[in-house]
This record gives sequence, structure tokens and C-alpha cells, in this order.
Amino acid sequence: MQKVSVEDTTPPVFDNKPVDITVECDAVPVAEVVTARDNCDLDVDVTYNEIKTDGNCPDSYTLTRTDCD
Repeated sequence: MQKVSVEDTTPPVFDNKPVDITVECDAVPVAEVVTARDNCDLDVDVTYNEIKTDGNCPDSYTLTRTDCD
């Protein structure tokens, strides 16, 4: 009898990871749809967390969108 264990140790590759941008307060874009590929699954569902960090001035803040594992 042979037991074969399979592990996916290669992280997915993002096809279109967004770049950092600076915008006016009335022009904050919606989060882009990010796609990725993996060696075990051809298409990977990418989800994200969004954290708002207030800046030093009123109406100044940073949105950090981080992909989830």
C-alpha cells in the first residue's frame, strides 16, 4: 500500500494586482476585481480586507486593501 500526500506550497500568482494611487476625497475608486492563478486551481477567488486609517488632517485618510489568504 502507498499513501500519497499532496500539498500546495506554491502561492498563487496575481494577474492584475492594483498599484497605489492618491485621489481626491470625492474620487475614491471601488476596489478592482483582482484575478489570480494557482498551480492546483486554474482560477483563484481573491477576497480582500479594507482598513481605513485617519490622516493628520480632516478628510485625509488611507484605505489599505489587503488580499486575504
